[in-house]
Amino acid sequence: MPTAVANTSAFSKIFKIKNTGIRSLAIDWKIFDSKDLNNQKENAFNISIAKNQSFDKKKNPFKFNFTAIEPDESKNSAFEITPKQITIDCRSEQTFKVTFSPS
Repeated sequence: MPTAVANTSAFSKIFKIKNTGIRSLAIDWKIFDSKDLNNQKENAFNISIAKNQSFDKKKNPFKFNFTAIEPDESKNSAFEITPKQITIDCRSEQTFKVTFSPS
């Protein structure tokens, strides 16, 4: 695990996400404080049961829907991801940059 000295210059890492599917992929990055995630008193997900409309609906007539329960997004975080929101078309890729500013 690398270390960073406080009040040094910002540094970045670049990564790519490739959408190999047949539908567009919407991405919306959010940054959370780990203390908020670790101290959640609620469940991490809402779970509901819904009628399955997919190709396997005869074999599995119902399915589970999971919805994440997110804490408030971190404000003035040392991390920044760009682009923050984007849609990646099918069979294409997008480059993202994560910048950390130790302060």
